[in-house]
Amino acid sequence: MRSLHPPSLDHPRHERAGAQEHVLEVDRVEPVPLRLVAAEELTAQKNDDPYYRMLHANALLQVGVAADCRADIEAVEAMALSCLQIAPPKALVYRLAADCRRRLHDLPGALAHHDAAIARGLDFPALRA
Repeated sequence: MRSLHPPSLDHPRHERAGAQEHVLEVDRVEPVPLRLVAAEELTAQKNDDPYYRMLHANALLQVGVAADCRADIEAVEAMALSCLQIAPPKALVYRLAADCRRRLHDLPGALAHHDAAIARGLDFPALRA
């Protein structure tokens, strides 16, 4: 089994990302917070990378949904939207933010995120259907 310790920044980005994705796929027997700890560590190593922020947000969303924790899900929405401050806008950011609103039973809020993505020309097939 691979080490669950986050890779160092000396490795190329794709190797670090592959290791992070492996951590997120750890067998369900592993405690869910382990995934979050690994994602937090990678984000701390390189906080200005939107890819790592999105991995961190997805890990936190898994924990928030499993724990039925509104605060975690709201934090995921904020974390996803923070990527818009450090990188060009991507549909994935809006889609994750909308998913958070949907999980919080705020359908108008989810729709507002989808509308914002469309207004920026960031539609994707699921929105067009």
